[in-house]
Amino acid sequence: MASTLSQPVDPSAIAASGCFTSLPLRKSNYEGIAVAASFDLFEEYNRLVREADVTKGVYDPRGHGVSFWYPECLPERIDLVTRMQDLGLIHDDDTGLVGTPAEAETPNHAVADLYRIEANFSPTITVTGDRAKKQIAARLFLQAIAFDRDISLDIFDRWLQRQELHGGARKGNEFQSLDEWVSYRWADTALKTTHEIGAFGAGVKISAEEKRAVEHIIRPVMMSVALSNDYYSYDKAYTEYVNSGGQNGVTNSVWVLMREHGVDKVRAKELLANKIKALEREYLAARELYENTHPNLSQQVKAWMDSAAFISSGTHYWSTYASRYNRPENLESAPVFSSGHGGGLNHSGSNLDNNTTPENETQTHGRPDGASKILSEQQEQSNILSQSIDSGYQSSICNDEKDRSFTDMTAPFTDMTAREIPAQTVLEPYEYLRAVGAKGVRHAAIEALHIWLDVPETSLSSIRNIVDYLHSSSLMLDDIQDKSVLHRGSPATHLLFGEAQTINSANFLLVESLNELQKLQHPQCTVIYNAQMRRLHVGKSMDLYWTRQVICPTAAEYIDMVDHKIGGLFNLAGGLMEAEGRCNTQLDLSPLMTLFGRYFQIRDDYNNVVSADYAAAKGFCEDLDKGRFTLLLIHALQIEPKQKHRLEAIMQERRHNGNGMSAEMKRLVLGILREAGSLEYVNGVLEKLQGAINVEIQRIEGIVGEKNYVMRLLLERLRIN
Repeated sequence: MASTLSQPVDPSAIAASGCFTSLPLRKSNYEGIAVAASFDLFEEYNRLVREADVTKGVYDPRGHGVSFWYPECLPERIDLVTRMQDLGLIHDDDTGLVGTPAEAETPNHAVADLYRIEANFSPTITVTGDRAKKQIAARLFLQAIAFDRDISLDIFDRWLQRQELHGGARKGNEFQSLDEWVSYRWADTALKTTHEIGAFGAGVKISAEEKRAVEHIIRPVMMSVALSNDYYSYDKAYTEYVNSGGQNGVTNSVWVLMREHGVDKVRAKELLANKIKALEREYLAARELYENTHPNLSQQVKAWMDSAAFISSGTHYWSTYASRYNRPENLESAPVFSSGHGGGLNHSGSNLDNNTTPENETQTHGRPDGASKILSEQQEQSNILSQSIDSGYQSSICNDEKDRSFTDMTAPFTDMTAREIPAQTVLEPYEYLRAVGAKGVRHAAIEALHIWLDVPETSLSSIRNIVDYLHSSSLMLDDIQDKSVLHRGSPATHLLFGEAQTINSANFLLVESLNELQKLQHPQCTVIYNAQMRRLHVGKSMDLYWTRQVICPTAAEYIDMVDHKIGGLFNLAGGLMEAEGRCNTQLDLSPLMTLFGRYFQIRDDYNNVVSADYAAAKGFCEDLDKGRFTLLLIHALQIEPKQKHRLEAIMQERRHNGNGMSAEMKRLVLGILREAGSLEYVNGVLEKLQGAINVEIQRIEGIVGEKNYVMRLLLERLRIN
């Protein structure tokens, strides 16, 4: 059946453009909606955030990008999809010129720390700068979730994954081949997000199993999207690289090919064009084979594959003329490499950057480039935390020339020169934990509070670090105390580094949090820190005591423990931010932070039992292995007298056994919880807490006079569906 949403592009127009795609190309019949949305989004962005040129987004007078990328987008979703794409391109420009992962992380807060908000919102935003950018993005996610919650949250989760991989942070000289580049681009999830947005716009929804079944078809065509973008955007990327004094290469596959093959830009683009054509052929052949072997394939799956092909052909065609890439200020000259991985980078006959070629790249004691990079990144993190490291320090005193002589063997014992030992070793357990990843809820709460309080960036950075150090320290100690085997699907830290080294690293993070505390300006910050740290440890002591003694607390005692142990860290963040904030510093955030702490802990306990994702990351019903008394167990022990003695016997046996609880025993406990109605009870508690949090947010919004979309986004993402 012919589409009523789009029409084919005239073949003569395609030929005239120089576009060489072999895929079907269509244009939306509702381009006017996209044009209006782009101008409206950029007007708001210019007014509230910073100056941005609409022609550097999706709009172009010769044809709007969304009308070609997403030709089958439903009319009622075009406005939203357009704004999301424009804001995404602005975000790419914000992060595209940075030189290090640390620099890339700062603007990433504008997208990665967002969650979801309620459907009834006022579009008015009065905050400015990056806070306004976060508000705009949160509002867009609100509208998306109003259409389809599951897909929208999937899209957001992919954004989070990309930020965890430091999307946009790797530079051109880090890649030795196009194949390596292609693998990186697929792993950073941006292409998958682009495809998800296209399917969302078209109202296409298929199961996770169906997505996995056709991923081998989708991957080549979506990779052609990335390479087509590189093909046409190289001059823009190179110009920005030169003008910014960039180092370590242009993040573009044209650059990678020039280095890999020792060729100029023209030849590299020929090689890239051949690769794009090959990927399109691979997609078409794989799709034909799959459809022939699956004659009953659903229309939704076919539409899913169509959406990827349209994104590829549309990106290719639009990029041939897009003002975003074809700008008069682009530099005409291209860098020239004298050999495959060597030679100097030349622009207008001069050496721009001696650090762009392998001969001049930093080498560490003859190690391969990859190992040197890993070591240098670890050392950079250690330098940041340890503050000062004596460049003359040697890891072994025997490395000094003078120590090699027998007569100078006593020199180290009489040398009074003070030298700081690098902190790399003590930080290794922490760095491992960071690499495993975190839920990011506390940092998201900080970003949401920032909307209200406008905390100076230096103070905000210190508060983020304080919360991160304390939370990471707690996680490492918790895993030891609970004898956990897994942490987010990876081996627990103490299993790799040993309990002693992990404990030492956890204690070191407490010291580092104090270093960050000293950077804050308000004298009340120390009082707040001490009070909440005391509450946190007192709360933890009760949890440990009940577990060891197999004593079931009352529900009220359990909540008191949660308010201290979990609420303490939330209240610490809120208290420090109120003290350091530049506005609205008399909001009394304690009730909201306490409610968030309760909700987060009870939700975590609930997911520990019912969530398949949680089981994959931590293990099936891991809390039962620990012997912790969660609200689920407390309810069952108090409500189900027939099963009370059986549950108590199971918990006692777990203690005496000392090796956790068998899967069969866990299933028995889970059956008792279901019979007692404990799952329904806790789900009801979570719903009541959601309502209480929402009321508290509305109270504060009433004082401030503006909705906090980012805070409401956080609450919605945490909501049990």
